[in-house]
Amino acid sequence: MPRVVGLPFHVQAFLAAGLTVPADKRSGFWQRQPAPNALPVAETPPNDLVFVHVPYNFGQTISRVAAFGHGQSARDAYTSVHSNLSTVSSRRAFLEANVQPGGRVWGPVHPELLEISAVTGCNIDLTPPKYWPRELAARYFGDQQVFGMLRDPFERLVAQFRGPILPGKQFIESCDVNAAVRAMLEEYKRDPFALNCQLVPQAEWFDAPYPISVVGDVRRFPASVNEIFAAHNSSMLIRRDDISHVRLCTEVWAGDMDCETRALVREVYARDFALLCNHFGYCDMDETCCIQGVPTMCPRYLEARRQTAYHCPDRLSNGTLLHPAGQQAAGTKSTGAS
Repeated sequence: MPRVVGLPFHVQAFLAAGLTVPADKRSGFWQRQPAPNALPVAETPPNDLVFVHVPYNFGQTISRVAAFGHGQSARDAYTSVHSNLSTVSSRRAFLEANVQPGGRVWGPVHPELLEISAVTGCNIDLTPPKYWPRELAARYFGDQQVFGMLRDPFERLVAQFRGPILPGKQFIESCDVNAAVRAMLEEYKRDPFALNCQLVPQAEWFDAPYPISVVGDVRRFPASVNEIFAAHNSSMLIRRDDISHVRLCTEVWAGDMDCETRALVREVYARDFALLCNHFGYCDMDETCCIQGVPTMCPRYLEARRQTAYHCPDRLSNGTLLHPAGQQAAGTKSTGAS
């Protein structure tokens, strides 16, 4: 491709590699365009959305498929970006050569977002955008609709324990999710940005200046995100075998948290519960759920486990608080009565 006078060298490199760089720099993600004689691309991500990665909400899966497609080669490419490339320039060079035609560079694949935030000390892609450098945020989001996922806080903490992330890791051998969640929340209270921002409430990704406006329901993943793609004229699909998910302690779930632990979760993640109610009508803060569309995310014999889950009705149906946050509620394990 001939050199275009006046364009920065890195922009010329993107163009030479088939990566679209909008002239007004309105977006910080890239889209690689197929060459004129290229074979048709079977699946292409939406071109009017930009994805933001909320930790432990399947952001790695979504970003990997958007950039690299399906299969082991896509997993290998994603691993290379994270594990084998230590500089922004090396990541850029790799992406120029390996992003699939029509692919998008989002979240944990974006070379600049793997740097460390001066505000939080976390990777930028795991940091709520309100803490990002202003110029970087403007480049990345531009005027696109911000797309992100929202997950039940109880169920998300179970996944984080099963991940595992410290300090819950010490409880893996016994699969004591209740003790692990308490330890994780105590760590959050000591430092909200601890553990690479993975315990930060999801609500912070809904704050200005770049709030999530297109919301995917993790409870119905991957169907919910595929519905969003279809609504935005995209042929991209997340398949079951694309999904990266936790595998340890497969029989633990949110129903194993006792009432004291559940009260702590409600205290820390009150805004997350409000968002679930507002966006999806999940307004019962005592509900125990799991992701039935993803392998190993629900225990075996789910209906039987529902009968023995802790039931801690801390709020009336109108939202009135019955027990102060942090105080053990009078709930007990269900005996099967409805």
